[in-house]
Amino acid sequence: MIAAVEKQDVDGLMLLVDDRVLVDFGGGEGKDAFRSAWGVGSAGPSKVWDELKEVLSLGCALRDSVAVAPSFPSQLNPDADMFESALAVHPGALVRDKDGKALGKLDWEVVTVIELPEQGDARIKLADGREAYAAASDLRSAADYRLTMERKSGAWKITAFVAGD
Repeated sequence: MIAAVEKQDVDGLMLLVDDRVLVDFGGGEGKDAFRSAWGVGSAGPSKVWDELKEVLSLGCALRDSVAVAPSFPSQLNPDADMFESALAVHPGALVRDKDGKALGKLDWEVVTVIELPEQGDARIKLADGREAYAAASDLRSAADYRLTMERKSGAWKITAFVAGD
């Protein structure tokens, strides 16, 4: 899969996509839905390559014969709200108070999200309960895109590539 992503090999990727791949939680499934949702094989560039590259770079967890990437959402406390949890994906991510004073750094830590804009600073709660700010680009929501793969007929197949819950 990594080779297909690096080469942006549409045919190689589609060989890995299961016939019933889940594309969204609104009923979107199947290879045609995957191609349509991601613009795979269309004239313009597809965002699927960047999303897959990022997801795969964050590690994989194997649970009950299902591979999940990134691994951290599957490692959250079962009581944690995935929409309120984020991982600091850039080691050494700076954490600041509301006045911009440095409070420390995050190294692969899970934080509670109070507000996560697409750009700028995210308002977060640290493990010790303090509110702080970090660059939104340094965080990845547990509800962001997740890839699941399962062995089918002896080969790993992408069975879902979804965001949300």
